[in-house]
Amino acid sequence: MLVSKSKKQHHYKLFHRNSLLVHLKSKRHSRHRLYSSEERFKKISRIRHFVNNFYQTYRSLCLFVTFILRLCIVIDRIIRELSMFIEKLIQIIRVIYGWIQMIRSIFSAIHLIMSRIMMLSHCIHRICHLLTILLQPFSNRTFEKAVRSFSHFVFYYYSSNGACYTLQARTRHIVGRVRARWKKKRNYIIDDGEEEDDDDDNDIYYDAYSEEC
Repeated sequence: MLVSKSKKQHHYKLFHRNSLLVHLKSKRHSRHRLYSSEERFKKISRIRHFVNNFYQTYRSLCLFVTFILRLCIVIDRIIRELSMFIEKLIQIIRVIYGWIQMIRSIFSAIHLIMSRIMMLSHCIHRICHLLTILLQPFSNRTFEKAVRSFSHFVFYYYSSNGACYTLQARTRHIVGRVRARWKKKRNYIIDDGEEEDDDDDNDIYYDAYSEEC
């Protein structure tokens, strides 16, 4: 192996210079290789530039999409919070409206009860007024005087001869005067005294001897 190697070295030393043609070929080949390497480098640089541009655009698109998604998430949260607040506000308004309706119903019921009480008191007052008007002859002794005078009249004229002649006229006069007194709405004030009572009796039972049957 050592011998062969020495021979090769010796051969190389003898023919270590190349020819010019070989040198030109090598230059051409080196230029060609240089050009090809430059073209490859340009292609690679273009590809890298394209890839970088694509990556930048993709990254920008991803960032834009993420920003839009985050913005949508924030808007969704805000809308959700607003909807919850509006629902709570609506519930509060409904509760307040129910309270107002309850208070209105209570006041309307109180007003109805008071109106019924007022109507009842008015009816009671009217009944009392009518009872006072009805019992007025008993309070001022008008009924007692009428009965007493009528009994005296019947006894007197039935015991006399002219009873049949004047009974119808006197009865009509007595009934008309009693009805007229009962229809009056004011109280009569009768002074104490027997003379006035006798005058009233004589006024009610007037003389009807001159009337014809």
